[in-house]
Amino acid sequence: MNRKLIKVCGMTDAANIRAVEALGADFVGFVFYPPSPRRAPDNPPDLPVGKPRVGVFVNAPAEEIIRRGKVYGLTFAQLHGDEDPAFCKNLRKKTRVIKAFGVGAELPCTAPLGRGLRLFPFRHKNLRPRRERPPFRLDHTGLLPG
Repeated sequence: MNRKLIKVCGMTDAANIRAVEALGADFVGFVFYPPSPRRAPDNPPDLPVGKPRVGVFVNAPAEEIIRRGKVYGLTFAQLHGDEDPAFCKNLRKKTRVIKAFGVGAELPCTAPLGRGLRLFPFRHKNLRPRRERPPFRLDHTGLLPG
């Protein structure tokens, strides 16, 4: 049986982090994208104890990703920008990498990223606010209307 993994992202408050841990999420995520209203603070709140920590970055320099990784004790760096395969490969030498892809009419090819990347979350390519996006779902054949 394939168990779905659950990551709750945008954590900024210690009480919320504890609640997410108690509910059984597999990963706790922190957003390090300056325009995000859910951006993680410079000084981390009480960090999760028993769950892997994921940092979400958008076109951040590798030095910033590594620095935040040390401050927050990140298990993974999840990349949501235009990071190319070479950037991912080099970063993978210093931390575990999750590369997210925008999904539009077709699923992206992940082959150029090579081995070592095993988690590929897909995000809606449409940049409108979430409540205004058309729904979609994935199955073995690709993208289907919601």
